[in-house]
Amino acid sequence: MNGSVIDSYQLSSLIELTSNLADDSMHADLSSQKILLNAVNKLLWTLNFDYCLMIDNEEHIDCLYGEDDRHLKETIELLPIKELKNNTVVLINKVQYYLIYQVLPLEQDKTHTLVFLQQGHAFNSSSLIIIELFSAAVKRLLITKAEEHKRLKLKNEAQVLLRSNQLKSEFLANMSHELKTPMNGILNLVQLLQSTQLESNQKEMLYTIHQSTENLLTVVTDVLEYSKLETNNIKLLSSPFSLEKLIQSMTSELEHEISFKNLSLSKRIQPDLPAQLIGDVLRIKQLLHNLLNNAVKFTKNGSVSIAVTGQSLKNNNFELKIEVEDTGIGMTEDAQTWLFEPFIQGDGSTTREYGGTGLGLAISSKLAKAMNGDIKVHSKLGKGTKFDVILPLKKVADDKMTATSSSTPQKKATISELQPHTILIVEDNLINQKVAGLLLEKLGYKYDIAENGQVALDKLEQKHYTFIFMDIQMPVMNGHDATKEIILRYKNQRPSIVAMTANTFDEDKEKCFSIGMDDFIAKPISEQEIIRVLSKFPIK
Repeated sequence: MNGSVIDSYQLSSLIELTSNLADDSMHADLSSQKILLNAVNKLLWTLNFDYCLMIDNEEHIDCLYGEDDRHLKETIELLPIKELKNNTVVLINKVQYYLIYQVLPLEQDKTHTLVFLQQGHAFNSSSLIIIELFSAAVKRLLITKAEEHKRLKLKNEAQVLLRSNQLKSEFLANMSHELKTPMNGILNLVQLLQSTQLESNQKEMLYTIHQSTENLLTVVTDVLEYSKLETNNIKLLSSPFSLEKLIQSMTSELEHEISFKNLSLSKRIQPDLPAQLIGDVLRIKQLLHNLLNNAVKFTKNGSVSIAVTGQSLKNNNFELKIEVEDTGIGMTEDAQTWLFEPFIQGDGSTTREYGGTGLGLAISSKLAKAMNGDIKVHSKLGKGTKFDVILPLKKVADDKMTATSSSTPQKKATISELQPHTILIVEDNLINQKVAGLLLEKLGYKYDIAENGQVALDKLEQKHYTFIFMDIQMPVMNGHDATKEIILRYKNQRPSIVAMTANTFDEDKEKCFSIGMDDFIAKPISEQEIIRVLSKFPIK
């Protein structure tokens, strides 16, 4: 725990810990206090500290870890905790401790505060990230336990079981979103730093931080995606697409890694395939992305190939078959029986050597089933692996051929096209406020900040804004409700409103557009996306 960057083992431990919190929160006979005590003890596997305290809304202090000392509690009671900076030195029983804390805003104006104390040396940046992520899990636990009585009202045992599983999945989905927020902030700040004057060793360190955070974000995104699929909270959006261009795009993305590992990549596409098919191209790409990435990841020597065939059926239906094959490490027959289970890889040594969450194939399997398709694996240990994917799609009639989105190049916005907007950033997270502000300052803009939707409404009463970057998940008033109220109050004179959120699923985008938002950018936000939306909308 001496490093400055959280590693994959630490994040995996946190994900396992939050999953246990989700399981425990479903048991009515387990109190929040008991669950927290177990969780804090497990947190010691990844973080060193001497005391962990919880201060509730009535300023009552519980000692979750460490000796329950009266003098300690009296000292903490006298401290203006919420006014202190992290790693403030406090004197307890003539011993110096470093103090950090996290405020947990709950529902109905309630807050709890987690306090950690460490003797001898300050908490490093890695520890601060871990505590922030753990605190987000505790916050979700407390909210879940507060709603426990609602679940207990369910009379039918089958309903109770179904609801418990649903709540667990929702818990994990919300937890993953909480994890993504600081990761997105780190990525954006690192990208901003990389654009400044740096020495070579500083560039190398920033590159390492960026790559580490990208890897962690991939892990979190997998967990979030699987949680969505587990609750069947997914919509398929069918549209015409070019299969040839899809395969070309995916193989192009692999060229760098293929070249780096000195592998060969081949693709075989049946020549008489339809020019266009109808299906959810983003989900098909996600499914194949997992298979192709695994093929490259687990192949040290040899080749990776993709073969695409298909056959026409009645009523304009089409059965598409895609084979992804490699000459990699392969797997045993036993491993193949549970390969598509979540958090599973070929064996424990695979996880240690190659990393990853073991969710990619579970996600691909669920996506195939969601599209009424199938996925099968054929493999021999040491001789490679082949995945067969069957997907039922529709053909596009010749007289209804349409240009796919990929065939129409999008014009890249430039700084010279920026509109002279007056900007309001509506965002509750301090890191994301900082990131958005730095990007706007770099482009020459001034801006104001509102920490939630209600504050945004108040600021609009005092000043005319022509453009709003609107976060979605915020306390007091969320981005959806704030947008509805702005449209209701100002109608055609309202500012342009662009969602700026870590909720990036199709249904999230649809909801933003359905309530009247003008555009959508995903976190981590990029300078080019900021330029795009600020040049797209003229001042009203």
